[in-house]
Amino acid sequence: MRTVLFLGAGASRPFGFPMTAEILPEILRQLRERSLFRPRGRGRPREPGASAHDELSDLLSRFVPALFDTDVEPPLITDLLSLVDHLLTAGNAPQPDLDLAALDRLRALLERAIAEVLAEPTVPGRADENEELLGRFVSWMHDRAQEGTGAACAGTARCATSSWRPPWCATCAIPTSWPSGTARWKRCAPRTSGS
Repeated sequence: MRTVLFLGAGASRPFGFPMTAEILPEILRQLRERSLFRPRGRGRPREPGASAHDELSDLLSRFVPALFDTDVEPPLITDLLSLVDHLLTAGNAPQPDLDLAALDRLRALLERAIAEVLAEPTVPGRADENEELLGRFVSWMHDRAQEGTGAACAGTARCATSSWRPPWCATCAIPTSWPSGTARWKRCAPRTSGS
């Protein structure tokens, strides 16, 4: 019997990562605090980060002027991206001071901001609090792959959206250790053609 696992968008929530409704508010918070696009662990921004920060703030405030008002609930990031994409696809500039080139730059900066917000947990320590749960889940996935009831893949995988790099089982491509530093290193026997 094959096992199929469907994970919803909230699967990473117990480990400190934001849900869709929290991504844009987190971007706005980091823009207000001037902490977006900064190198982690340093107080002074790099010049490209500082200019990207200022550029994103300017473009967002021109595109959705009320977005930075603290008493206004921001839309979902997916709704904002959909609106930008629709305008770009249709070739319609939303206003005279925001042409298609600026709109395209806004889209690129939003993607960069999303990637930065999702690169690290926004709730520190939550991964450590749920280390046992994550360990059990990883062990379960690994066991299914070894039994041949789950997807198996040869090779090495890397997480492209984060600064941490979990080791992966080269035989079944199931993660064997996670960012909280768990010592759940596992090795599995190479799969044979008969298994």
